[in-house]
Amino acid sequence: MFDLYDSIATQILNCMAALDNEAFLWTPRFTVPDEHLGIPDIGYQEIPVTFPWRTKSRHCDKARSIIKAMKRPPLIQQGYDGASYLPENDTVFLPDRTQFHSEEELYATVFHELVHSTGHESRLYRPRMQIVFNQSADPDLQNAEEEVLTELAAAFLCAHSGIIENTIRGSVAYIRDWAAVISPSNTACAVIDALPDAKRACAYILGQK
Repeated sequence: MFDLYDSIATQILNCMAALDNEAFLWTPRFTVPDEHLGIPDIGYQEIPVTFPWRTKSRHCDKARSIIKAMKRPPLIQQGYDGASYLPENDTVFLPDRTQFHSEEELYATVFHELVHSTGHESRLYRPRMQIVFNQSADPDLQNAEEEVLTELAAAFLCAHSGIIENTIRGSVAYIRDWAAVISPSNTACAVIDALPDAKRACAYILGQK
């Protein structure tokens, strides 16, 4: 099992190195107004349908099975301006599914937020996990470390689900941007340091020891 993790981590590191020569920035996997990026307001938002793709395609069956099988999962609610996890009420908030560019991007986002939830005190408990994510233009080190391990573990889950080819480019850009906060001169080091926690979070969601 760890062979898969190491293989995906290596692929991400290689892609990060390739992207260093490109003007490629991470963009959200869903469409929301610029002023609403980040933690959503706690309340339903009327969002127009933008990407009316077919739901529940068989290609994503494994991703749905992984999410459904997670033991003691957080509450998941849809219909918000952005995607986030709030530890204070152990809830994942997501935009409406039609706001995602693809079904694969939807499940990659769900995986990302579920990995955040593994840091809750009732699960793996990561003390550095903060209640509010991505709120500052100058994020602190602990927040950056949490985001790197979270997206890395989400990429592992996408690999388990067979959808990573459709999501890895966004994962690489996201990890690279946050890793640069931790170690501007050596982003690969930040990824390698995050591997143990990312593996544990992935194993927890998959129900593995």
